[in-house]
Amino acid sequence: MRVSCDFRGMVLKSWVLYLMVLAGMLLCTPAFAQNILVYNHASPSATFPDPETGQTVTAEDGICKALDDLGHQYTLVTSLPTSLDEYDVILVTLGWNC
Repeated sequence: MRVSCDFRGMVLKSWVLYLMVLAGMLLCTPAFAQNILVYNHASPSATFPDPETGQTVTAEDGICKALDDLGHQYTLVTSLPTSLDEYDVILVTLGWNC
């Protein structure tokens, strides 16, 4: 039995979802500095081609690029810290599946 997957459609949907969540989070928060944690739970991350650049990227690449483009400072980790008290915003990559 062969299972097929619309890989490009899945990639586009995941990028759109990440950007929508990130935009909503950043637009609905106060205009003061945020302590942002990006937790890459899906490490090692699956890679896929970016439809805009053709380069191989990961899910956290999109989140980090959006934060960089907006001028936000963040901490990227692959293991969850014992205390999350210092962070105002926590973004988690959980991978994707098709």
